[in-house]
Amino acid sequence: MAERFQSFSAVLPMIYKDGKVLLQLRQNTGYKDGYWDFAGSGHVEKGETATQALIRECREELGISISEDEPTLKHISQVVFPERTYLYFYFSVHHFDRIPTIQESEKCTQLAWFSIEQLPENMIPTHQANLERILTGKFYSEIKL
Repeated sequence: MAERFQSFSAVLPMIYKDGKVLLQLRQNTGYKDGYWDFAGSGHVEKGETATQALIRECREELGISISEDEPTLKHISQVVFPERTYLYFYFSVHHFDRIPTIQESEKCTQLAWFSIEQLPENMIPTHQANLERILTGKFYSEIKL
């Protein structure tokens, strides 16, 4: 019997403070290095829920703790790449326990707070497009690359 197709999942926390969102500048990840991304983004691991993955990734990458009831799901995006398909779960996060800091300096060169109206030009295009969808109230999108 042929192997069934598997899709991958990732969480993207939109961490807000004072009307700004926290972004990280990627490096040495093998995907969109040199681009800004939502800080604390990462894969959902085997046996995890999306919320559990978000809490783990924020702790591992940013050194912050988030309570399980804090993240609010804002958008789901199915992104079809030529080699695989991803489900991206975008969550808003407004409460966390300390100042986020870079915990994985081999994968991230910089953290910075950006106004939603003035995002960096080199933000990952699919993530910026989905943020625009979120701001207009769209809960689901499909992107084929």
